[in-house]
Amino acid sequence: MSGLIALCVSCVAVGCAVAVPAPSSTSSLSGSTSRSPQPSGPQVDALEPFSNARIAHLSAPVPAKEITAGEAASGISMPWKFLGFADGNKVATVAYVGGDGDCTTPAGFYVHPDGNDVTVEAASREAAGRTACADSLRMGRAVLQLPISIGGTVRLAHAAIDPPWSSPNFFR
Repeated sequence: MSGLIALCVSCVAVGCAVAVPAPSSTSSLSGSTSRSPQPSGPQVDALEPFSNARIAHLSAPVPAKEITAGEAASGISMPWKFLGFADGNKVATVAYVGGDGDCTTPAGFYVHPDGNDVTVEAASREAAGRTACADSLRMGRAVLQLPISIGGTVRLAHAAIDPPWSSPNFFR
């Protein structure tokens, strides 16, 4: 299935996502069973709308499930890409990695102001006790309600990503 997009579409807690094969350069998509150390601090987004063939085949964006700081802290921080703004830059559409759809599944988004930034964390959770996991990549698109408009001195930032999920190949 390398390079092919699976035609399987399923709805998950965060919204509908498409299962696609894992990039060949990743050895495992399950991550570790405990939360990995994260790099320090959020990374500011360049606000350049991202697009490629993989993103074009995802289901339509759905409203993001909002989660608390505690839920985000107990989950796995996943990568996401900025796709665009609406409503005076108070609504952002993003593409996100949700997991493998088996051992790691989407939990929701933690969106919070942090100084001059609005930090977004796409969080997933691991199923307890699972050792055999699907070798696929679950991705989706979500619409986030931001607490304040992005622009001027207010920036959109990514929460630190858990290292096992930090591969740049997820969005190639």
